[in-house]
Amino acid sequence: MSFLKENWFIIVVGCVIISLGMFVFWRNNVPQEPVVIYKTTQPSQQQTNVGNSVNPPAHSHNHGTDHNHSHDTAPHSHTVQRTPNSETYDWRDESPYDAPQPKTDPWKKLDEQQTDTEESTNSSEESEVYPPPNWPLTKDPVLRAEYFHAQLLNQFGDIPEVHTVAEYQRKKALGEPVTIDEYITSLEASYHLWPNESIRKALESLRKEKAE
Repeated sequence: MSFLKENWFIIVVGCVIISLGMFVFWRNNVPQEPVVIYKTTQPSQQQTNVGNSVNPPAHSHNHGTDHNHSHDTAPHSHTVQRTPNSETYDWRDESPYDAPQPKTDPWKKLDEQQTDTEESTNSSEESEVYPPPNWPLTKDPVLRAEYFHAQLLNQFGDIPEVHTVAEYQRKKALGEPVTIDEYITSLEASYHLWPNESIRKALESLRKEKAE
């Protein structure tokens, strides 16, 4: 106890020194936060002026004697136009391109031309057809006989039987008298063109009648 009483000052100073040393050691071992340095930049003068629009106050001016008008009601807006060569150009800001639509339908015109061509072709083909398809409805007996002759030529060709039958029909249309021999000759030609039982029986009957 006498030692502590005599050296208490030295012991206190030693404790203080040890405490300070421990504090300094602890402080040096604590990890320090990284230092972040922020760099300030000045905006480019070109980028600053791109989106700005200058709206001067309303003004009135005349363009000579031929173009006199006043612009007092609506101010002009002069906006800087972006070009593909500028740094701030963005294709997404461009307005969509509207192609001019034709006022008339080209397909409709082609359809009309095709229809006209088909109609002219059909009419020309009908005019070339002889006799016409509706020739049996012809009221004129002589003209109907001519159509009948043309129809036989188209159907059977240029053979004697065709001319024989056509001549018999022409005489009947004109009302000329026909002999029994001419009638038999006409039936024989008809049987050659359209062989059937009724014509055959008619021929046999006429031949018997002529023989008697």
